Amino acid sequence: MKRFATAAFSFILCAATSHALTITDDPGGVIGARIVQVLDTISAGEVVKIDGYCASACTMFLANQNACATEKAILGFHAASAPDGTAHLWKFYPEKVRVYITAHGGLTKKEIIVRGKEVQKLIGAC
Repeated sequence: MKRFATAAFSFILCAATSHALTITDDPGGVIGARIVQVLDTISAGEVVKIDGYCASACTMFLANQNACATEKAILGFHAASAPDGTAHLWKFYPEKVRVYITAHGGLTKKEIIVRGKEVQKLIGAC
């Protein structure tokens, strides 16, 4: 019986960690609330599939090592309107994304749009 319980628990754990969050149209939102969501996906081992528009605070999901992009992915980067918000965004971006943003003028009020295969080069394809 103990062996069955362990197997059942392992199955539940695998099922929980294989869950995926698919983003198709997310213009962002409140950075503080998004930090909690991002950290939850990371701690759960959740895959974050970007399959459409993801901008502003949504791009913080790139901190999840299980984030990937389809050819329909569109990322929108810009400076935050909240004080210290831009610094929070920056901390959540992988190095490759930071280099890309810096090469394209940095986080300013003007949105930097990255599409499809270019997004896949930054975070990997799904």
